Amino acid sequence: MQPRHLYFAIFTWLVFSGGRFTAPFLTNVANLSDTLTSLALSLQTMSMSLCFSIGGAVGDHLEGKYPNRGRAMTIVSGLGVSTLAFLLHGVVVHLVKENSTSVFVVSCHIFLRVIYSIGLAFTYPNLDGLTVSYLVAQGRKKEDFGKERLYGAISWAISSVVLGLLIDKYGFEVLLVSAPLAFLYSFATIAIFTQHTKNTRISATANVGSPSRVEDCNSSSDANESDEECQNNIPDTSKRYFTWLLLLSMFSTIYGAGYIISSVTLSMGTSVVNHLIFLFFESLGSTNTMCGVTVAVTVMFEIPIFQLAPKLLEMFGPEQLQ
Repeated sequence: MQPRHLYFAIFTWLVFSGGRFTAPFLTNVANLSDTLTSLALSLQTMSMSLCFSIGGAVGDHLEGKYPNRGRAMTIVSGLGVSTLAFLLHGVVVHLVKENSTSVFVVSCHIFLRVIYSIGLAFTYPNLDGLTVSYLVAQGRKKEDFGKERLYGAISWAISSVVLGLLIDKYGFEVLLVSAPLAFLYSFATIAIFTQHTKNTRISATANVGSPSRVEDCNSSSDANESDEECQNNIPDTSKRYFTWLLLLSMFSTIYGAGYIISSVTLSMGTSVVNHLIFLFFESLGSTNTMCGVTVAVTVMFEIPIFQLAPKLLEMFGPEQLQ
């Protein structure tokens, strides 16, 4: 089993717990206005951005404490928190049917979107980190990351079309059933992947028997230990100072400042499209199935990019591809 199976499962969960149908779900089930839906989703994006580094740091810490399990545990925890937050939308709607537009109810829905985003912040960076670690352990290039991530895009497309069909037939309440089922699928996939990775590394360790291999392993482990000792001996104040120095150095060049500004601007534009595009299609009279098909069409153009990304990076470098 490879990380591509994780991407397929987790992106299936991502769609079945809302995906791009989140905005129509909030307007049709939670009875939020378009303005409040935009506010909820903007706070969701902001919260996720602020918690990304925290989620990655927690995953790295647990991976060091529990090898081959730390990041997987963090991913499962993030998925569980997000799934629970999504299901609570249905609980809130069921409990307060008569006063669904009150300030308290609206605040609950917005708060649940923030909790949902925090779960995502503990999922995304650790999924990527787990994938890169796996590629390095298998002796593959880090540039092969795009080939693994490709299966997430495929899952995103297929799941969006399937969910669109289900919503047209059963309504948006079907998401309250599909979300926990997709979580169980993701949980099972992560558990199998973790066990498979553990067994693979145990067998690889058992096969190392020659003196030269043992000596190489010892020398490499000594080097790694010395590197870790050097990093641990660096004071936290120096690390924080270096981080700020790195940020300032990026703004000191035209290329660095342009990169940061363009990244922020691009994120603003894509956030509006990703979150609210289905509301626009809904206003045009589009069916949910057709909305799902538009995602599949988008992925059709993404697949060649993921497949060719390693070669493009090798030929042109990241600077010229920006």
